[in-house]
Amino acid sequence: MQIENGSFRDEWEFTPIELCEIEGFVRSPSLRADGILYATYQGQVAGECRNWINEEQRTAPPEEKSGGVWCLCVHPQHRRRGLGRALLLAGVQWLRQQGMTSATLAVDGANDRAKHLYETAGSITRRTDVWYRKEL
Repeated sequence: MQIENGSFRDEWEFTPIELCEIEGFVRSPSLRADGILYATYQGQVAGECRNWINEEQRTAPPEEKSGGVWCLCVHPQHRRRGLGRALLLAGVQWLRQQGMTSATLAVDGANDRAKHLYETAGSITRRTDVWYRKEL
């Protein structure tokens, strides 16, 4: 929780992640503990990559087996060391080892660092969502 809150605090529309959200993710049948990867630097958690596979994907035809990178983050003080790329590639490798043939991930449109990382790692844009908001 601390690594995510510290990593995303400067992002657009940041809302701190609460313990109940982490608890919900941990209880999900899509989670496997071996799909949660961490990068450490000098004994501290510097980054995280949480991967998931929906249960229906486990029995899907091979060409449709898609897992996801649920959360990829590197704390700002540990960026520009290649940790994000290493975590992303390790997460994709984990999904491949689980029999997935593709990996999905999402990024806020304002996060140019993440978009660059995903594109240089071979990801392509498949869908763009636009969110509207009105203050009431």
